[in-house]
Amino acid sequence: MSTQATDILRGRVAHLFYSSPGFCAGKLSDGFMTFNFAGKIYVRQDELVALRGSWIDHQKYGEQFQAVEVVYEDDLSPEGLAWWLANCNAAKGIGPVKAEKIAREFAADFGQVLEEEPQRIAEVAGIPLEKVRALAKDWASRREFNNLATQLAVWELTRHQIESLVGKFGGSVLKVLQDDPYAIMGQVDGFGFRRADDIAKKLGVPKDHPSRIRAAIRYSVEEFLDRGYTLVPASELHPRIDHNLVMDTREEVEAAYEFLGELVKKNELAIPHATPEPHYAIPWIVEREEFVRDFLRGLSDPHPRIPSTSIPQLVSTHGEELDGWQSRAVATAIRYRGALVTGGAGSGKTFCVKALVRICKALRLRVELCAPTGKAARRMEQVIPGVEAQTIHRLLQYRPGSGFRMNAEKQLKADVVIVDEVSMVDIPLAHALFSAIGPRTSVVLVGDHHQLPPVGPGNLLRDCYFGKLLPITELEHCHRQAGPLKLNCSGILTGEVAKTVRPAKHPGPWYVHDKLNEPEQVAECVGNLFAEILPRFNIDPISDTQFLTPIHRGELGTRSLNILLQRIRQRQQNVEVPPVADDERPRLYPGDKVIQTKNDYDLDLMNGHQGVVIRTRPLLVRFDGRTVDITPEKEKNIELAYCLTPHKCQGSEWPCIVVVCHKLHSFSQHQNWLYTSCTRAQQVLILLGDSWAIRSAAKKLSADARKTLLQVAGK
Repeated sequence: MSTQATDILRGRVAHLFYSSPGFCAGKLSDGFMTFNFAGKIYVRQDELVALRGSWIDHQKYGEQFQAVEVVYEDDLSPEGLAWWLANCNAAKGIGPVKAEKIAREFAADFGQVLEEEPQRIAEVAGIPLEKVRALAKDWASRREFNNLATQLAVWELTRHQIESLVGKFGGSVLKVLQDDPYAIMGQVDGFGFRRADDIAKKLGVPKDHPSRIRAAIRYSVEEFLDRGYTLVPASELHPRIDHNLVMDTREEVEAAYEFLGELVKKNELAIPHATPEPHYAIPWIVEREEFVRDFLRGLSDPHPRIPSTSIPQLVSTHGEELDGWQSRAVATAIRYRGALVTGGAGSGKTFCVKALVRICKALRLRVELCAPTGKAARRMEQVIPGVEAQTIHRLLQYRPGSGFRMNAEKQLKADVVIVDEVSMVDIPLAHALFSAIGPRTSVVLVGDHHQLPPVGPGNLLRDCYFGKLLPITELEHCHRQAGPLKLNCSGILTGEVAKTVRPAKHPGPWYVHDKLNEPEQVAECVGNLFAEILPRFNIDPISDTQFLTPIHRGELGTRSLNILLQRIRQRQQNVEVPPVADDERPRLYPGDKVIQTKNDYDLDLMNGHQGVVIRTRPLLVRFDGRTVDITPEKEKNIELAYCLTPHKCQGSEWPCIVVVCHKLHSFSQHQNWLYTSCTRAQQVLILLGDSWAIRSAAKKLSADARKTLLQVAGK
């Protein structure tokens, strides 16, 4: 809440020019005069309100009151006050029983009694007077928030959720929720359809209320977006709507489907015209994917700066180490405005990029190398000496709050942009990148279409490959000089998993332990590898090794294995880690391996950066040789990283990779998952699990289930 705007304007909302949960503008009457007001608040017609803000002289509307918040001036509820007392940091030691006793006795006059007669509260609750005075200090410093919190607490919200809601809507939050609790969806982190629906039920909103149905439909489509879809066929969307609405009769369900057309008319949903059957999508993602499609189709024009007659000589001069397919890939990449170079592990994609860079330098062309993650960019610099690579976000000069500085209006000045690890690029990022590439800049996409799709919406690399959206060269041959590790990784794509290359007493370069039929056996083996076996062979289990498993939850999920490995790591440092409850976030200790889970440009940390905890209070983490202070509000972006999912590791490699492949997770394991996991290893691959699960994963062809416009429209 603002502390600078101190004027208070009270009155009745006489007229609204515009009203939404995020902004309102209108006229306020105090009974004698009428004043213009506007601000990021929410008020209703004819409502009596108190607005905090300041008077300004608006360039267009003249004198008006610029409101920054609605001042909440309502009575306290006993239930909400009891919750606040039991949860307030300043009230530690006041349990639920004493909190209820105070609330019953003083709810109507709590603030006044707390300020003027604190001894009465101390006597009723049987607590020290000093404790009550600490409460008074906290209450006075956050009086309006506390008033709101006691009201919101009736709906069983956590303190963090209340702070998030008040931070977004201020004093308007109660009115927003009372008018339409579904308005908070997508506005506040942690508030999806389920949480909004819980509040709506407590407010008495009926199941068939139009706001509820519209919200459930939007949420259902967004659920598919979270799974990587960019559009959803009606045959898949309808069952999901049924699941979220939980209607009582089939007639009510059928009636709910009618709202799909209404949302399309309002442009809250879109029906892409290129699809052969009805599909629904979020309009903004359709616009971006259509742009990406049209951009890619325009890349088949000849390169504007390189004559086709000089290409054979350029390739032969600067690509002497290339084989036939690699030479074709390089020739194609410089012949056209755009090209895709794809191929499996050991097929020579890096050789092609090196040759392309040499040709660009020989022609004095400005070339930019980029990748979706910092680790992938740094790996490009390691394998291609003398070049600078950066993340796509850095190339486009992304700034939080203002977006990408390089865009359609201010495009990149490079002659050639080479993008590695394209399998990780989702549609929003592809749209941002391609918007910044002008007609005289060529783009070369490089990646492995056998790897997992991006975490975000879309399936750019596979759609380009199967839809032939631009000139493509596939490097099909895995070179023997790539070594047994790369050869065995490529073998997974044929449905086969090679047996151990060396005796079991040494874990590399390819070791398979497929006799671990029980989850407990796998966990024990993981622990032994970390604590004893890897160090015995001079493999650091922290810096040189990454453990991978397919999912987060369960006995062999990332959470369980991270807690197991953390306990072993800390025991080595004579620290005993207490048990962690299922809903509890694991505590961090010095020496823990951690990962940054969100881009933070203030700290110069990208999603996927790994580090080691140096100190915990306050949190200090060493990332790539530099130490970074992590403030308390940013600690939530730091998580344990002993064990991760392969999605978190795309674009990264480690000397040693340990992959857990067990029948417990068979529904999440398939050929692309296993291949992506194993190709993260540079020197040693250790595969743990049972023979059935490993064999099944290698043979399970999971043509990606996600639907995209590029895929559906290309059929």
